[in-house]
Amino acid sequence: MKLQWRTALGGAAMLTLTACGGGDGSGSNTATATPDAATRMSAGLSDADKSFITDTAHGNYGEIAAAQVATRSSNAAVRDFAVKMIKDHSAMNNELAVLATKKGIEPPTNSGVTNSAENAYLKLLPGATFDSQYASRQVSDHQAVLQALQNEAATTTDSELRAFANKYIPIVRQHLTAAQALTQSVGKAS
Repeated sequence: MKLQWRTALGGAAMLTLTACGGGDGSGSNTATATPDAATRMSAGLSDADKSFITDTAHGNYGEIAAAQVATRSSNAAVRDFAVKMIKDHSAMNNELAVLATKKGIEPPTNSGVTNSAENAYLKLLPGATFDSQYASRQVSDHQAVLQALQNEAATTTDSELRAFANKYIPIVRQHLTAAQALTQSVGKAS
């Protein structure tokens, strides 16, 4: 169900960008501006590296937004986990933003369409149902983030992106372990 939900949202976002001429508001699908220094710098990054930066930033903002909702849980373990997610994913995103800017990429400043929709859904859930869904989502999200970091570390030719990915692999692995324990804890509490 989650995959279908993300696929539908991703398709809607692509249709919106296509209909709006690539999202620049001009209605044109062709670029007419001459490349600036940032564009020339980002040209050295692969499309996979650029996607990694964008996807990671969107994911971090999504984690932060979901955790902000989770800080209002009546379950202390959920609240504690959420506070850690806000702290760690904010730090990760701040570091990524500096690196992206250095590479000539304007980093996203929001969670993106898919994460926003998933967080809107989470906000509607009551008490223990929220806790369970939040914990479960944290497991799947951190599995995906860990895989993306490992892939980036193994495939990028950019030494700074590789160092960033390698720095955060153990942190995200810790998050995954904590999320799995939280899922077990929340499951026993409900």
